[in-house]
Amino acid sequence: MTMGAFTGASVSYFTGNPWLGFLAAGVAGGLVALLHAIASVTFNADQTISGIAINLIGPGFALFFCRLLFKDATMTPPVATLPRLFGEDAFAGTPAANLNVDVTVVLGLIATVFIWFILYKTKWGLRIRSVGEHPAASDTLGINVGRTRYSCVLASGVLSGFGGASMTLAIISQFNPDRDQRPGIHRTGRRYFRQMDSLRGLRGLPAVRSGAGFDRGSRRQRQWGVDSESDSCHAALFSHHRGADSVRRPLRRAESGRPAL
Repeated sequence: MTMGAFTGASVSYFTGNPWLGFLAAGVAGGLVALLHAIASVTFNADQTISGIAINLIGPGFALFFCRLLFKDATMTPPVATLPRLFGEDAFAGTPAANLNVDVTVVLGLIATVFIWFILYKTKWGLRIRSVGEHPAASDTLGINVGRTRYSCVLASGVLSGFGGASMTLAIISQFNPDRDQRPGIHRTGRRYFRQMDSLRGLRGLPAVRSGAGFDRGSRRQRQWGVDSESDSCHAALFSHHRGADSVRRPLRRAESGRPAL
């Protein structure tokens, strides 16, 4: 997400096109995910350790390239941002202005429904879930486990890049490493506690609560100069509490981080 946030902001700044920056952020996320796929799929490394290592390396790379491209600055200048759903000044001064959300919110909701349909209503989704839960059994059925894992990891990296770009191109309008790298490790913990189940992650809406706290704090800090550390910490604690509460059964081998094949 951090690499996607930086790439999106940088491309948007140099080209003046936020949509091009958004797409470039997805490519950057996919390249970072490729490292994770090589480590965990090709070399059979522990997925949890590889993911945490990338979460630590990513912000360092982003900060290095930020200093390289912007004359030792740790933040990018303000960049062109993605449009809002009904335009920048639509419904200004009315309660309906709250409905004028960033276009990335709509894209995120569409992507959620689309991915749910793919995973639970298609043959390919059934194969993906079988590879995730029982890769050895899937291999005996003729499913290419390695190719399926690679495609899923790369897709998740592209979506993570889009998520990072949504912060720098919609919420903050610039890359700030102190703001952009916080949610990554929180999401790693939530994903582990939810045992790779996307629908369980929506129970109690912890992800929405965390994102709302981050968005509210960012906008408050940007508009009034108010420190939003308490909002971010509260959102993180709430998310971890819901994550721990959602554990209902022991982790199987295929879900514990170490691939079964």
